[in-house]
Amino acid sequence: VNLQRVDEFGLDPPPILDLDSEILPGGCRMGQLTQPGYNMALKLGTWLRKRYIISTPFLNSTLQADAVWLRATGIDRTMKTLQ
Repeated sequence: VNLQRVDEFGLDPPPILDLDSEILPGGCRMGQLTQPGYNMALKLGTWLRKRYIISTPFLNSTLQADAVWLRATGIDRTMKTLQ
């Protein structure tokens, strides 16, 4: 899988995470994916797989890694969501 990290303007990605930042309500730092956010992304991914691979064979269930391009900012939560 080809991954391209960019900022919202298509430029170099920002730093991933400031490990010295304070922990916010919810137990994470700014830019991190919360557990509810992770669960939501997992649920969406499961729905997308069912919709586009199982129910409607729009995509092949065995994609070649070099045929997939993913884009995300360098922010930790966007990288986790892509997983």
